[in-house]
Amino acid sequence: TQLSVPHETENEKWLIRKKGGSGGEHIHLYSTDISYRPDEYFQKYQPGEHYSVVFLADGKQGKIIGINKTWTENATSFRFGGAVSLDKFPEHLSIQIASIVSALACSFCLVGLCGMDFIVNDDKIYVLEINPRPTATFDLHENKQQNLFLSHVKACHGELNNSNIGRPVVCAKAIVYAEQDLQINVLDWPDWVADIPCYGQVIQKHNAISTVYASAKDADTAVKIVHNRQQQITKLCRDRA
Repeated sequence: TQLSVPHETENEKWLIRKKGGSGGEHIHLYSTDISYRPDEYFQKYQPGEHYSVVFLADGKQGKIIGINKTWTENATSFRFGGAVSLDKFPEHLSIQIASIVSALACSFCLVGLCGMDFIVNDDKIYVLEINPRPTATFDLHENKQQNLFLSHVKACHGELNNSNIGRPVVCAKAIVYAEQDLQINVLDWPDWVADIPCYGQVIQKHNAISTVYASAKDADTAVKIVHNRQQQITKLCRDRA
């Protein structure tokens, strides 16, 4: 179906998104001077705080594994910048999210490890999208006692684990993006870095270099540590380029 071009007002903005897109890089603010393709669609812009929830589903119901606070690369970008698992979240909103997750899992027959992105504004929840697959934040909730991939496989076969899967500590991750074109000349990466590029690899400006992780007893501390590590890797790559 061909969608009509949205009519923007002073208090209403629209986004252009690519069908099947991921990571947020495909999202742009709509304006009359931007052309759009048949594989793109419009979504009304919703202000507020960005969150995501990781859950397991067996086709009939959903079980929340954890809720994350997410952020973008910067204030003008919609590209995924990082996330932190939350050690606390308003109880009344958690109850609503659990109800939404179970309703959607049943309505769409979702199975396995899934995710939902949502925004909270004025104490209201706005669902952005459902991802019927393991998401970029599920690793924030892995622990030694429970392997989430095994739980994912079991849920795909209708077995929904009822044990407490939550991680005992808070975990954060952030993507390190290149500030300039550079060649990777680093061999001694810290153990909190993942998705490590090959030695000698050339990475263009704005492309991802690696992912950094941090763990702490609370979300605020984990975010501070992961942002600090993000800056450390940026400096390390720049100094050795």
